[in-house]
Amino acid sequence: MIKLLEQFLNKHNINLVNENICIGISTGVDSTVLLHSLLNLKKKINFNLILCHVNHGKREQSNIEEQYIIDFSKENNLILEVLHLNLTEIEEDNFQSAARIKRLEFFNDVMNKYNSNYLFLAHHLNDDIETSLMHIIRGSNLKGYAGISEVVINNNNKLILRPFLNILKDDIVKYAKVNNIKYYEDESNDSDCYTRNRVRHHIIPLLFSENENFSKQFKEFKETLLNSYNIVCEYKDNYIRNNIIINNQEIQLEIDEFKKLSNFMQTEVLFDLLKKYNLSKKNIEEIIKLIYSSKPNITINYKNITFSKQYNRVSISNSININNNKINIIINEIKNYDIDDKHYLEIKKCEKDDINRNNINLKNLNTIWINSSIFPITLRTRKDGDRFKIGNGTRKVKDLLIDEKIPSIDRDKLLLIEANDEILNIFGVKKSKTLLEMKENNIIITLKEKQ
Repeated sequence: MIKLLEQFLNKHNINLVNENICIGISTGVDSTVLLHSLLNLKKKINFNLILCHVNHGKREQSNIEEQYIIDFSKENNLILEVLHLNLTEIEEDNFQSAARIKRLEFFNDVMNKYNSNYLFLAHHLNDDIETSLMHIIRGSNLKGYAGISEVVINNNNKLILRPFLNILKDDIVKYAKVNNIKYYEDESNDSDCYTRNRVRHHIIPLLFSENENFSKQFKEFKETLLNSYNIVCEYKDNYIRNNIIINNQEIQLEIDEFKKLSNFMQTEVLFDLLKKYNLSKKNIEEIIKLIYSSKPNITINYKNITFSKQYNRVSISNSININNNKINIIINEIKNYDIDDKHYLEIKKCEKDDINRNNINLKNLNTIWINSSIFPITLRTRKDGDRFKIGNGTRKVKDLLIDEKIPSIDRDKLLLIEANDEILNIFGVKKSKTLLEMKENNIIITLKEKQ
């Protein structure tokens, strides 16, 4: 196993010397053998090992296993971090998926705590085959059908490493027996109540009975899919780069351009854009149906995302993180005003000569020129019943935004300037008649994005 680890590290150009290394340890045979192998490797290479154990609290034996890890870490002078899952926060019918997310969050927290760039996990070839088959059963994309990756870069640019991914579990069990390595059996793995267990107990043995070299065939299948995926990625990434707007976790796409893609590429693009939401192929297909709907305006919450279709544009964002904060800032002096984590308001003295000399574009919808005599003014978000002066009359701001084809999901984010109970400006949309006719102006106000 040490040789296998060394080959894996050389293959991926990973140097562990003097590094802090995290390992997910469950006391099962897979992670215990990986721990044993890393400890042996540690005799040849100097690095620090941090054990990460998750007590799921589903079995009586869990506490015995945790105590074993505690004792083992003390005997071997190893750092140990333990997470106890709060089962009240996890729905039973979604336990495995939710528990996996919490485990990864825990591992990431430990890596940050110890400034570790590497997390070792003990997934093996059987796990890879199971995952691939489960994705085939549930529906996925090319990458999903190819199963598990040996090396994954997480959101913090840290590496998740799976050095056992090319060996079968039988080889790991044999190694444990030959080397008298103590490990625990998880009896919940015997239950058929989970899809993964049913795949493990019934489908995979049948595949190996049909072809004793099925593992070799699976590796070839995986390699074919990954090579195909790389070709698709080149096209997909180019499309996303040139056609998709991603702004503060909100994804925007133009429907006409999206419809030019093949059905296959539409699915691949959305899988990539929405990968953090862990959606199935069926979920993606439902979103595509919404995009193709004959209804011009749709806003719904679906699978932890907010989907909004407005005319020719679709916006998709995390429904949990939607910013519903109302803004109301009194402007009464010349300075910069902080608005939120993305914007600020810049206010400067500016006479007519300054406008010409500095080539300031007053047609810019995020810039207004006013007379300071109207101070104080208010910067705020929209309210029900707001009206706007146009020509010889006024219009409801809501109707104006509809005419301007501003998506409903964006309307409450717009910022207005109000003075003397009159709306003078809607940043990015329109300036009122009163503002355009204002005389003796000496203040320039600009809505700006923070760098």
